[in-house]
This record gives sequence, C-alpha cells and structure tokens, in this order.
Amino acid sequence: MKKTSLLFNLLFVVSVASSQITFSVNYTSSLSSGKKMTGVNTGPNNVNGNSTQMCLQAIGNELIRTHDYNGPCDYYNYTDFYNSGSFNYSFQSHDPAGYNWFASDIKIDQIVNAGMHPFFRLGISMPGSGGGPVTPMPIDSDGYNFRTFAGISKRTVMHYNDGWANGDNYSIKYWEVWNEPNHAESWDGTPSDYYKMFDQVEDSIHTFDPSLLVGGPGTASNAFYNGGIHYTINHDYVGNFMSYCQSNNIPLDFYSFHMYDKKNPYHVRILTDTIAYFLNQYGFTNTELIISESSITTGGYSNTSKGCSYLASELISLVGSRLSKYILYRGVDIAPLCNEDNPDASLTLNGYAYKFFNEVNDSTPNLLVSQGNLFNSDNILDSLNNVMLLAGKNNSNNVVKILVSHHESTNNSINITLNNLNWQSSDQIEITTEKVISSGYSVSNSSMNGGSTLNLSLNNVLDASVYLITLKNLSMNSVEEEQLTDLQIYPNPSNETVNIQTQLKYYSCTLSDLYGKVVYVGQNTDKLDVSRLTAGTYFVSIEDLDSSMKINRMIIVE
Repeated sequence: MKKTSLLFNLLFVVSVASSQITFSVNYTSSLSSGKKMTGVNTGPNNVNGNSTQMCLQAIGNELIRTHDYNGPCDYYNYTDFYNSGSFNYSFQSHDPAGYNWFASDIKIDQIVNAGMHPFFRLGISMPGSGGGPVTPMPIDSDGYNFRTFAGISKRTVMHYNDGWANGDNYSIKYWEVWNEPNHAESWDGTPSDYYKMFDQVEDSIHTFDPSLLVGGPGTASNAFYNGGIHYTINHDYVGNFMSYCQSNNIPLDFYSFHMYDKKNPYHVRILTDTIAYFLNQYGFTNTELIISESSITTGGYSNTSKGCSYLASELISLVGSRLSKYILYRGVDIAPLCNEDNPDASLTLNGYAYKFFNEVNDSTPNLLVSQGNLFNSDNILDSLNNVMLLAGKNNSNNVVKILVSHHESTNNSINITLNNLNWQSSDQIEITTEKVISSGYSVSNSSMNGGSTLNLSLNNVLDASVYLITLKNLSMNSVEEEQLTDLQIYPNPSNETVNIQTQLKYYSCTLSDLYGKVVYVGQNTDKLDVSRLTAGTYFVSIEDLDSSMKINRMIIVE
C-alpha cells in the first residue's frame, strides 16, 4: 500500500487499521472542470436491435463507438471492395455505385437521433463474428489495398459529414483507424504494415478535413500485460508506433487502447499515466488518450454493486488524467449498463456508476480538491483496498454533489467533512442520498443546518457500495432557478409537437404519464414529439443541470 499524490493534487491517505475512513473536501479549492468522458460500444439500438435509448440518455451517456455491430459500419458491408472471400480489384473508392450505406446509415441515424455522438471505427468488427468474413484485412503486397482502404475511409467521412452519396452532415469528430491490430485475429500483417496503412488513412482524411480527429490503433490489452502484478509494455503498438509517427511527421490526434479484467480499479489510472509518458517522450504532448474498450466480466461484476463500485472507482481515478474518453465494452448487452427499454428506461446496478459520475460532472462542474482516497498502486490484479471520492459544486454555489465509491475496504463507516463553505448557520440544507448496495438502488432525504463546515457520516457501509450525496442550500437563490421560472411549454394541449422554451443552457427533460411511466428522457430538448402517445395527461419534468432545480408541468395529449 502506498501513500501517494496524483498529478491533479488529490491527496490519498491510507488508514487500514481504523474501521472508519475520513475524507475532507475543500469548498474553496478547485480541482478542475468537469468533462464529458463516458461512452459505450454499440447502441442506442444494440446488436440485437433492442432499444436502450432512454436508458443511455438517463445515465448521461453521449458517445457511441461503432464497433462490433457485426456488419453495419464495417467497410466490407457497405462497399464492394471485399466480396466472397477476396478483394475486388475493379472497385473504385471514388465511385458511389460501389457503396451500399443502408445498414450503416440506420445505426448512425439512431445514434444521432438519440442526441449522442458517433465515434466511428474504420475497419471491421471481430473477424468471423455475426456471420462476417473471417479475414477481410487489407494486404498491401501490390501497393493497392491500403490506398483503396484510405479512399474508402475518406468517402466514409464525406458520406456522414459532407452529404456525399446521399449522405448526411453529422460532423462526426472522431475517426479510429482499425481495431486491435496487435490481436492475431484482427490483423494479418506486421506492425509496420499497420503503420503504413494508418499513414495513408490519416493523410486521406485530413486532406479532406484537417479539423477532424484521426487516431488509433485501438490497441488490444495484451500489449500491456504479460503476466505478474505489473504492466509490461510490448512496444509494437506503443513506443514503436509513436516513433514511426514522429519520424514521418504523421499527426496523431488521439491514441486509443483497450483494457480488460484487471481487478484493481486503479489500474486504469496507472496505464493511462504510463501511455501519457510515452506520448510525451515522442513529442505528442497534445494527443488525446482514449480508452475505446474496457470491461471486467468475471467474478460477479455484472449488474452488481461490486460492478458499480468498480466502475465508479475507475472513473473517479481518471479525473485530472490525460484521458479524454472512457468507452465501455459494450455497455448495452455485454457488461451492461442498460437493460432494454421495455417499455421504460431500465438501468442495471452498474449503470448507476455512469449516471452518478456524469451528474457530478454535469450538474456540479467545479470539481473540488479532496483528501482521503484509498487505493493500491503496486498491484494491478487485486484492489486490496479502494475507497474513492469525487466532489463538485455548481456555478451558483448552492449545490454540492459528492460521489463515494466503497469498492473494497475493511472500513465500515465513512466520515466526510466539507470545509470552507460560504453558507450560513441559519441556512437550510436539503440532503438527498442515493445509494447502490447488493440489494439494489434506493434514495433517502434528510436536512440539516448550514455553516462553514459540515460533517456527513455514512454508517454500516457494506463492501461494494456507491453513494451520491446531493446537498442543496434552500436559502440561496440561483440564477438558474430564476431562469427556470421563465419556462414555457406550448402548445398545450397538443397531439403533434410540444415546444420547450427556457433560458437554461443545460437541462434534462423527462416525459412521464400519470402512473410515473417514463416515455422520454433527453437533454437540452426544445421539442417533444407526442404524436405516438395515447391521449391523456402527462408530466414534463425539467431539471436544471447546474443547480439541480426541478420543475414539473402538466400537458394534455389529445
């Protein structure tokens, strides 16, 4: 066990002998600004076609990686370049007649229509999966295939960002070149073959639009681990790839990698910092770091409080790191965060880790310096002790959110001291505590008086549990609350479209019927399509993501 300090000035204090772990949060000391980090592979309609749109919206997910749809978004599926086990050398990447976008368009449309952003993986799903071809990897022995694949990549960008071949203008930002080339089943060539292909694809895309972010290689986790309790780096797709890009002046907008089944949730920070070190060594100081696949699927981590605490501890560990995106595999049908919307948005217990983490970053984006986090940095296989905290306040200084992940610890109680508050002792503080334990999710409410220092206690803490504590000063008005009173919803009644007008910048919108059944969840929504709803009374709930202020309005669907 180590006492250590992270780059983002969160101090970690170890106290194994005590049955209580103590955290202190400094209300006046800013750590960083909250950022949108979370994503999933496939969705909001997963590979089986079942909708998880409402659930993904409810947990605050915004990024969908287009990998392992097993056909859609695979180049062999939407082009004629590879057919019946061989490459078609008469294929011309610039000719629209050689493309069939139908299946891929459906998936991209579903992502965009759900208010989320595609993260487009250029290449193939796992070879042989879903009835796809076994080895559709471009082999450049004659100097033709890589050039053609680069042309296909450019036309894919043009189709979705510039309307080419009856396409759209979706402004897709991230373009990942291939998936796991260091995995024997995913790449037939050598590492240098991949470097050459990456060079050609990157150049082709950036020639069309230099503002797009092109990266890779989606490195499989076997590049980072060869047994033992520490990471051992295989540099074929780490240092050697970075060196090739540096030597040949190839832009590397982001470096993507994968990680699986390491039981210490802090391992994600260890590996992220390690790869950031190598990027810096090769001059890529501004390159984004992206985990485009991560999961743990063994030992009771699926739809359990243990899975929730593991994921929450991973996400908290990444705050202040170089990592810009964390994309779970898959999130919707393997290690799921969401069940099917059948008919309501349904979160698994693991899904609350995303929901709570995103609420802290979205609703209270001024993240605060805290002390007391417990973790292990010597052993990536076993967590041993892990209790993590993340806190933030909103822009109006009247709401604080505190996320606590108690993953593995001998402590059975948690004390949290919130220091240097500008709240008065006469202020009334409303406290909402949401928790995930082995028996499920629950929420409770309480209140206390304000003051410059507040103490909170979590008692009888079970191993593997996650808490989201929201403190709201009811005695303070916020600018956001004043704006919320200006909310207008019209026309009412309606049987087609309901308009929402508000001065709020960031808010969530939930539509539910008289019995509480949720029929829509979204963010920053200015129109609601009610044409498919049964006639009756519904409630529109608008929640300000800056202040946690919520207001309900009744509408009538004729």
